[in-house]
Amino acid sequence: MILVIVKAFHALEALRLGGEQSLKSLAEKTGVKKPTLCVILKTLVELGYVKRTPGAGYVLGERFFALGAPLTRLRALGGIAEKHALALTEKLQEGVTVAMLEGDEYRKLIAVNGQQSITVNLDSPELQGNLYGSATGRVLLANADDATRERLLAHHGLPSDAWPGVKTKKALLRELDAIRDAGFCTKADGNGVAFHSAPIRGYDRQVWAAMGVAVPESRDVGSHAEDIVVSLRQAAERMSAELAETDWSALS
Repeated sequence: MILVIVKAFHALEALRLGGEQSLKSLAEKTGVKKPTLCVILKTLVELGYVKRTPGAGYVLGERFFALGAPLTRLRALGGIAEKHALALTEKLQEGVTVAMLEGDEYRKLIAVNGQQSITVNLDSPELQGNLYGSATGRVLLANADDATRERLLAHHGLPSDAWPGVKTKKALLRELDAIRDAGFCTKADGNGVAFHSAPIRGYDRQVWAAMGVAVPESRDVGSHAEDIVVSLRQAAERMSAELAETDWSALS
């Protein structure tokens, strides 16, 4: 057993249970001597798992909470996403997807095919989507914080053919900022299909997922096109509101 790691976890556990604490308080609760604990906390602060407070105390950092975020989000999104996707498909008679980021990867949670005589088959390999090639993926990346964007860019590289016209990092960031500011994304795949997507926010107002509608371009016109945009935005807002009201104690 590596004792310094054990001591670091003791400090994290004490902060999780007790909230903001001083070095003296943490030393008393963990039984770790202050000089050793000071070095441990300094490292945890540098890594983002602990934060210093204005009162010279310590609290858990965002990176600590991020460890469990994907699982918590997945549990919360599961049944809620299916319900809202089915309702939107019934209203529009078009294909609906819900996707999220799981670590550095794009994950499609729900895919409900439309009910028109001519529909977009969301199960076809060429429409499985990815971070750059899907409207939902672009919404997720657009709403990620700067550090997450940089990490995803390092992992996935530039879009290449998945996003025509976006060949440089500067161009990519410009497009992502535009999507984030608009709160919506529309893209055509060049094969007669249009995709629309809106963000879904969790209780913390961060974007947890994206909901998308796939429609043949021949139907993405007139009043139906307007209805798609309005209904998609409303569905994403309803889902966000339900996530905000979720009993998180039942998911822990």
